[in-house]
Amino acid sequence: MQRIEMNTKSLQKHFPDVYRDFFAKNDLVVSGCFSMSWGPGWVWHRSDYVRVKSKIPLKCFIWIKKRKDTYINIDNVIFYDLSKKKFEVCEFEKINWEKEKIILEVSKILKEHSFVWWFDINFLSETTRWHSFWFSWVSWSLIATWIYLLTWQVDKDVLIKDYKNFLTSEVFKKIALLSWKLDLISTYWNTSWHGALNVFFDTKSPTYLYTEKFDQNIEIDDVDNIKRFYQIISEKFKESAITSSIIIDYWIIFSGISTDTKRVEEFKQWHIKKHDSYADFTKNELLEKESDIEKIAFWKYTDDNSIYKSLSETIGIIWIKIIYLFKKILTHWYEQEIVEKFIDTVNQYRYAISLIEKQNSFADDFIFYFNKNKINNEEKLWIVPIYWWKLGWWYLVSTKPDISRGTIEKTLQDLKNIYPNIEIEYCSYFDGEANEGVMVEQFISKWLYSSYVDKNKFLFQSNKWDNYIGDYSEIMEKEQNGLLFDMINNKIYLNGERLTSRDIPSQNTTIEVVTRLLEHIGEELSNKELPNSSYASNKNEMLGKIILPLMKLIEERFGEQLPLVCKWSINDFYIKMWDVNIKIWAIKRI
Repeated sequence: MQRIEMNTKSLQKHFPDVYRDFFAKNDLVVSGCFSMSWGPGWVWHRSDYVRVKSKIPLKCFIWIKKRKDTYINIDNVIFYDLSKKKFEVCEFEKINWEKEKIILEVSKILKEHSFVWWFDINFLSETTRWHSFWFSWVSWSLIATWIYLLTWQVDKDVLIKDYKNFLTSEVFKKIALLSWKLDLISTYWNTSWHGALNVFFDTKSPTYLYTEKFDQNIEIDDVDNIKRFYQIISEKFKESAITSSIIIDYWIIFSGISTDTKRVEEFKQWHIKKHDSYADFTKNELLEKESDIEKIAFWKYTDDNSIYKSLSETIGIIWIKIIYLFKKILTHWYEQEIVEKFIDTVNQYRYAISLIEKQNSFADDFIFYFNKNKINNEEKLWIVPIYWWKLGWWYLVSTKPDISRGTIEKTLQDLKNIYPNIEIEYCSYFDGEANEGVMVEQFISKWLYSSYVDKNKFLFQSNKWDNYIGDYSEIMEKEQNGLLFDMINNKIYLNGERLTSRDIPSQNTTIEVVTRLLEHIGEELSNKELPNSSYASNKNEMLGKIILPLMKLIEERFGEQLPLVCKWSINDFYIKMWDVNIKIWAIKRI
């Protein structure tokens, strides 16, 4: 089955224009890797059982751009369509119908930090919407991170240079908690918190995660009191481990049908009600009236949701066995008996699922063709649905390392005749691994540029937090309003009209001073921090030749006073500029 490598580097190579356009338009871009589950997830995602996750080398990127009104908008998602083999665009609310509730929560957090700027939020996702790597989990962790970046609760350098300490800090706990709250809202109060939390860990090793018990109808602000626990498996058992690698080949297979989370949730609620009817039967018809219920073992199945919960607890037991066998693999490296036990144990997920819901035919068909194509009995297959078994869109497939790669290829070719839209969404040995946590990919206003940025382009910066990258002529043609400082040609324009020395006597120094102030709105700048000139060494020169002419010009042309002060002694002074309603902007080389 011909395909490109599904990782960030490969997609960037094959679709460079998508990435260049995305990064050129946006000031702050934050990214995080998607994760896969080592077992079925959706039906039990609301529970407090332990889960196991691994990162994959595909990312979600989020960017924000300031708006001029007082509204936050989550706009579009650019996503890679696995079937069409290209990037497409869709509205966010088509992916998650809880858009407005999410915006309300984000607005509330920003107001708590007295943050009064408003934004458009857009995403670039390297996985297909509604597919098995759960776009929403990553997006909430990224939104939580940029909120704390923009409200100055965490510095970008901490995420770039001191990530290990960040993961043990109090601010990380707050960011992770906010991502959980956003996840609660977006998944109709059926949280998949473990996926959102796993985004932050910078490891290629599987992690296991669990939480304290909590009420299924918990209020959003009450999750503050629920403790969550996580551990990187290779670090947990590092004293006895002889390897940090998982010696297994594994794939995520898309069977060809996609859907949305709300539909899945409707299926889940229907199944809970179906099992509650068994509880009613047990209570009202099965038990004899003279039975002493305290001595009847199956009396516990008469409560609502009791049978469904008991059956799902089987899954919880298998999760524990999986972690145990991961430890065995790390401490024994490749021992055939351990690997086969691992494969057999994960297959038990599929058997346990069948206790609750009849599966579709995909797994049986896959097993049939695998057994037909395998070379010898040393080849073992594990296959389990990891989203919703009745519909069975995505399956986790695993084998012993190396020996079954050709067999899987032939099996997929055979299945293509039955499932024409079948695709390999991820392949461990072909696509590679990932170990990045949340990353600040770009922060133009803080002089951090992404590798995706074309260095031959020009940077546009303004006091309205409207920063982007583009062609010089396009920027000059587009930005006709306000006061422009052209640092390429050392010229100043006002509403598109070039100013002369009669308007501003010393344009070169004015450009240098004002653009430096633009980078430090609301901050005091010492004259020692300004470019060397006679103006920077003498306050009277600065006032007479730079500041007062500029203030006079703005008042005459715009009817506004420029909020700018220059104080202290002749040779030791500072300058401070506050924000102003008019647009002041600069164009410069990157």
